Amino acid sequence: MLAKGAKVIAVSVVDVTAAPTLIEKCKAAGNVPIIFFNKEITDQSVIASYDKAYQVTSTGGDYGASIEGQMIVDYWKANSKMDKNGDGKLQLVDLMGDPGHTAAQPRADFAKKTITDAGIPIELLEEDTGMWDTAKAKDKMDAWISKYGDQIEAVICGNDAMALGALQSIQTAGFNTKGMESEKIHSYYRH
Repeated sequence: MLAKGAKVIAVSVVDVTAAPTLIEKCKAAGNVPIIFFNKEITDQSVIASYDKAYQVTSTGGDYGASIEGQMIVDYWKANSKMDKNGDGKLQLVDLMGDPGHTAAQPRADFAKKTITDAGIPIELLEEDTGMWDTAKAKDKMDAWISKYGDQIEAVICGNDAMALGALQSIQTAGFNTKGMESEKIHSYYRH
């Protein structure tokens, strides 16, 4: 991009340790601004080392994931039938994003924390990565449904793509066919 005369570089860097090298290349190319997005450069001294380096990322997943968790809390409190086995615990599965992404674990943690902070104990049946991918999330959810069936009371997903994959799996298995009105499996995700 620099060789072609780019005036600004915007990059979702896969390996955050490459950020200093990318910054140096932008400096050497005539002080070209660089914007890192999606994946947080957690070492703020790297961003501070160049006055034309910028970062656009989430706050670690807390805001959207807290909303996701609150949706589950609200539904749980309004619908006693969501606690299908009557044990007072939410049987939950969690599809997280790429484990190398700085927001993947915080999103999962904030969603679960919002639920437990509301006084709802969680029994985490499964938690694994869906790699932000619809097909991978569907495959993972297929396996979990095969293992747990209708014991699953809720699904949390780290992004919309994985939620769509989980929903495909859930509906193919005959659950949640009436959307939010279903008493079998409820899938929640951020918009």
